[in-house]
Amino acid sequence: MITESLRDARTALLADASVQGGAFGAALAEALDTNLRKLFEELGPRVPSALVALGSYGRGELCPGSDIDVLLLHDARGRKRNDVGPLAEQLWYPLWDAGFVTGHGTRTVKESVTLADEDLDARTAFLDARAVAGDERRVEELVAKARDLARRRAPRVLQQLADAADRRRVKPGPVAEVLEPDLKEGAGGLRDIQALSWAAYALG
Repeated sequence: MITESLRDARTALLADASVQGGAFGAALAEALDTNLRKLFEELGPRVPSALVALGSYGRGELCPGSDIDVLLLHDARGRKRNDVGPLAEQLWYPLWDAGFVTGHGTRTVKESVTLADEDLDARTAFLDARAVAGDERRVEELVAKARDLARRRAPRVLQQLADAADRRRVKPGPVAEVLEPDLKEGAGGLRDIQALSWAAYALG
């Protein structure tokens, strides 16, 4: 079963001391890709759709406790939209049962771009998106539109990224100066590094 395969893959990676750092993140992302792609193909979706990896999963930079951010990107209209929810649950449940925490959603390309225009976290997530299974052209369309949006909204995006960096300096504080640093959200941590690439998209 997919659940057991996902659980076993993560357990094996955690037990292998030779796989650390970036290699661990890439290996765990690959294991997720393999199992989720197999599951997607087994389900044989009846709606035009794609399974999309976002955030650290999309970048292949997973840590042992990372959330798995996934999106079911679809183009279902009318009655076919009723098939989207059950399909999504069939994709998410094996992740939950295997002990992963997910950030998940189901949207069309248009809905995703609208959300990206309203929310910085969504905008940056779509900048790093990649296809896991299904219609890759649909995912390419989403990424292209998200990056175009970042360029068109460049002043706003850059200001939001700068404001977020300022807040991280106050709380949780600089990684190099606190006793128990937050390596992800702390100033000088992973989020600051990632923000540089997001700013680069905005600058073209």
